[in-house]
Amino acid sequence: MRVDADLRAEFGDTVGRFLDAHSPAEVSRVSRGGAEEPLWQAFAEELGILGLLLDEDAGGQGGSIADLGTALIEAGRVGLPASLLVTAGLAVPLLGRAGVDRNRGLLDEIVAGRAVVALALHEDSAGTDLASPGTEAERADGGCRVSGLKRFVAAGGEATHFVVLARAAGAAAPQEACLVLVERGAGGLAVEPMKALDDSRDLAVLRMDRVPGRVLAEGAEAAALASRAFTEGALLTAADALGIGERCLWLAIDYAKTRTQFGRAIGSFQAIKHKLADMYAETQSARSAVESALDQAAAAEPGWENAASMAKARASDAVLHVVREAIHVHGGIGFTWEHELSHHFRRALTDFSLFGTPTYHREIVARNLGV
Repeated sequence: MRVDADLRAEFGDTVGRFLDAHSPAEVSRVSRGGAEEPLWQAFAEELGILGLLLDEDAGGQGGSIADLGTALIEAGRVGLPASLLVTAGLAVPLLGRAGVDRNRGLLDEIVAGRAVVALALHEDSAGTDLASPGTEAERADGGCRVSGLKRFVAAGGEATHFVVLARAAGAAAPQEACLVLVERGAGGLAVEPMKALDDSRDLAVLRMDRVPGRVLAEGAEAAALASRAFTEGALLTAADALGIGERCLWLAIDYAKTRTQFGRAIGSFQAIKHKLADMYAETQSARSAVESALDQAAAAEPGWENAASMAKARASDAVLHVVREAIHVHGGIGFTWEHELSHHFRRALTDFSLFGTPTYHREIVARNLGV
């Protein structure tokens, strides 16, 4: 058992109560997570969570990825948009690792609730390739200009800034990668909504034609930062998915207690009991995998990346099964657009693929283990 399990559970309860008051599912499903929304300001002013992964001497809270993962489980439960995961969970630590002093202005903007920063890492149709062969960064005018196209940019529709993975113009090797900070509204940048089943992820496509930007990191450092952000994104997405699964389980349990057929609550029928028991087992196995991976990542234990991939695979599979079974328990009403389950179902499907599918992550683990 984790030594800080009680403290972290208390933090999760605090975040849960905050989200229940500010953004329950019926509010979250119409939110986009923009910096101008009241919830984003409340994150900064009341909860102070936007700088959770930033060191205290840099103006943050000095928390760990395990702490943020606990918060994102609650975010998944209420169906929160992707901005919190992407900005607080990925952009903040990346900017910090690239140099707190160099990026202090933007980090201060994030912590104050005035900026949403999205990561633009992928060009391929699966959203997993970090080679970026088609996006080039060219040194110009004492800065950098980026040209290319990026897909699967989560929170891209509301982002005020983008961290773009590119390669130095004329280079082909990953060691020549670079990360470039681009501001929304910059000349040559077009941000287009990406058609997706789940609007809450606010996926976008970036089209860039010599967009001016600032280089954050180059070469092996840039490649390592991008790879780490991708792996942490997979782990935090697994935490979000876990929250979805646990919420859908309890929706199914509550419905089974109140819905009657033949004069009895449907929860008294053996077939429904078996479904609910199976759903509970799935969520518990997913929670075990996610919490273990979060702890390993927080402690930077050797092999934490494998644990993150295993958590992503286990949580994605388990939660999609749980959500489908919850819809079956509800019957026809569970398929309606108005019901909360429809929102969670779309989000579970997106979490299944975002930052790599279970198959992709199982292949990573098998390759790393030499299988």
